[in-house]
Amino acid sequence: MRAEAELVACACSAISELGFEGATVLLNDRRIITKIAQSIISGKEGEVLRILDKREKIGDEAAVELLVAAGADKAGAKKLISALTSVKGNEEALAVAGKYSSEAAQSLKEIISLLDEYGKIDVKVDLSLVRGLDYYTGRYDNLLSMYGQSDCAVGISLGFERLMTLAGEKKLEKSGVFVACVKDEFYQYALSLASKFREAGVCAQTDLNGRNLKKQMEYAADCCQWIAIVGEREKKEGKVTLRNLESGKEELLSAKQAIERMEKKN
Repeated sequence: MRAEAELVACACSAISELGFEGATVLLNDRRIITKIAQSIISGKEGEVLRILDKREKIGDEAAVELLVAAGADKAGAKKLISALTSVKGNEEALAVAGKYSSEAAQSLKEIISLLDEYGKIDVKVDLSLVRGLDYYTGRYDNLLSMYGQSDCAVGISLGFERLMTLAGEKKLEKSGVFVACVKDEFYQYALSLASKFREAGVCAQTDLNGRNLKKQMEYAADCCQWIAIVGEREKKEGKVTLRNLESGKEELLSAKQAIERMEKKN
């Protein structure tokens, strides 16, 4: 369980670095949810898990109807879903989990105990949490067998698309510099400047889409604190026109001077 605890802590750290605080980690174990599925319809565990996996999206009533269509008793399906979603607190959840798999419940206890040592990580045992993947066992032990031999494996996914959606809703702090070129012929010079900025620890972007200067400036205004413009004069003098996108102040500087200016942030 040490590896699982490390991955949870790693995911929480990554999400925090992206600017999302107050995340809650939901824990479950495939062994528990599989036993639960067997109690609903024996021999159709995979189908039951797929239904439970989309319960939150379609709602409890729709999930019950799908379970009944798959062969479950309606009263039993309702009672089980209610029991899974009404559990309060980790101790109560672990007690319920232990009825289905004492070994899995103990594993969850160990993960929670280890996570206490990482600091402020909010952990909740959620017995309704399902991953509807045939190779998923609570770990990824069976994933490797799809490509050869099974072995112990763990992993995490941060949900990139969801994070991007959240980032779009969140007003992120503008930072770094966009190196814009007046014409495509100055793009190589823009690259050399961006490289110098990055070596100095300044986050730098360049135009990858061949946009005109106006479009580059519009893009930079949305995400960067600075824009460094390069054209014929800048290339000839080995300099860059640096503009603070907050104040509008603009200066013709060498790369070293530009770095110093951006580090001072004024």
